[in-house]
Amino acid sequence: MFPPGALLVGGAARDWLRGVPAKDFDWAVPDPAGAAQGLARVSGGAAFLLDAERGYWRVSAPGACSMIWCRCRLM
Repeated sequence: MFPPGALLVGGAARDWLRGVPAKDFDWAVPDPAGAAQGLARVSGGAAFLLDAERGYWRVSAPGACSMIWCRCRLM
């Protein structure tokens, strides 16, 4: 379900390290559009483009938490 190279980032990563349940998940991936649309397709949810310039997408699915996908920039 998750694309190769997906990295958990943001508050969800912090919450996981603290042992606190996350309310949403932010993922850095090489292809945010493909990842968001693929997850929406298999989960019965919907993918929404949030920021075309930065490549941010949100996926909302019934009964699930929200996920945001952004482009990962490897150094």
